[in-house]
Amino acid sequence: MSLAGLLLILLVKRCHCQCRHWLTPEFHFASNRILHGHVFQTKTISSAVICGRDCSMDPQCASFNYDAGSHLCELNNQTRLQSPYAFVEKQESFYFDSNYETSFFSAPDAEKYTSCQMLRNAGYDSAIYTIYPYGIAEGLQVYCDMETDGGGWIVFQRRQDGSVNFTRNWTDYQSGFGNLSGEFWLGNEALRLLTETGQWQLRVDLEDWKGNTAWAEYGEFGVSGDKYTLRVGSFNPTSTAGDALAHHNARHFSTWDQDNDSVGSSNCANKYGGGWWFRKCFVYGCHLNGIYMHCQTPCSQSANGLQWFPWKLNYSLKQSKIKLRETTITA
Repeated sequence: MSLAGLLLILLVKRCHCQCRHWLTPEFHFASNRILHGHVFQTKTISSAVICGRDCSMDPQCASFNYDAGSHLCELNNQTRLQSPYAFVEKQESFYFDSNYETSFFSAPDAEKYTSCQMLRNAGYDSAIYTIYPYGIAEGLQVYCDMETDGGGWIVFQRRQDGSVNFTRNWTDYQSGFGNLSGEFWLGNEALRLLTETGQWQLRVDLEDWKGNTAWAEYGEFGVSGDKYTLRVGSFNPTSTAGDALAHHNARHFSTWDQDNDSVGSSNCANKYGGGWWFRKCFVYGCHLNGIYMHCQTPCSQSANGLQWFPWKLNYSLKQSKIKLRETTITA
């Protein structure tokens, strides 16, 4: 019997054992999806039906993943609703739980989509997807924000809890680091490849330690050359955070081991932590890859933290997200 047939059987299969954990014996699935990082048991079995049976008999099992190619069964102790950022795309895999809405969250065949904007236009929700933009034949895994300002944003930076160290070398910033489910930097090379064709806009979302939020948008954005030179312009005057990136326009990217800033006597990245498009070490513009400060006062007024000078001066922010979106879409 085909896998599709087995899946249909699984959806209507009734549990004849004493299943204390599951309120319903029916499972619903999302194709090309798994729940990452919450697996407590792994086994190789012949079908998704057996994987579902084993899950229904284990009180610890809240959901499960099944790989159609390797026949790998993974039992999870959480669901996609409990850990939404861990609900990621994996082609030829299936995610199952007892929530009937799960079937609405199948991931598409990734090769059909080149951007988050195209995925949004096709009706997909915020999640981690693999896109296939021009110049990246192997695909690029990204987090797509489908809610903010019309959606379709590729998130390329997120700071939220200090769980990832952003004081990294040139190679790390070039290739990217962190976890798309939490804090991360997508990678300078990915930014260069994405923005070297088409037209792109940029959005920055910020939050301070009192829950206040602000945003800034730019109609033009790009990264170019082997020093990943920043190009940003057409600031949206209705932005609530003010224009901080104009100060950094046309600057090269710098890290502690590759100094490309405009200060000959000092390495700004080494002095303040993190990699950025530094112009001068005393930041009048912004620095969102600085050292994460786990406090409001007295260390909130620190030039080493996450800064957006026009909004909060040197106040170290709690959260930041930097996103880009195509303004022209090619099929």
